[in-house]
Amino acid sequence: MARGEMCFDVVNCRYVNIKSYDRYRKIVMKSREYKDARIEAAVKRNEAKEEAEVPDENEEDDDVETGSLRDSIDKIWKKKR
Repeated sequence: MARGEMCFDVVNCRYVNIKSYDRYRKIVMKSREYKDARIEAAVKRNEAKEEAEVPDENEEDDDVETGSLRDSIDKIWKKKR
């Protein structure tokens, strides 16, 4: 189907002439390897980001931030619950 066509090689960012199915398959598989590596790196980056955002359960939040009186009352009430 792609024989004789100019296809874009995303790995090398250029158009290549497809002469055989083996060449086509090789280009597609190499592109897939790069895509899988990008996905894996994104997953690891998101996991590290989520771990950094998780608050420590052992620490207590005794500091009252400046805000409305209602916010302070809500924080105290939630701690007592």
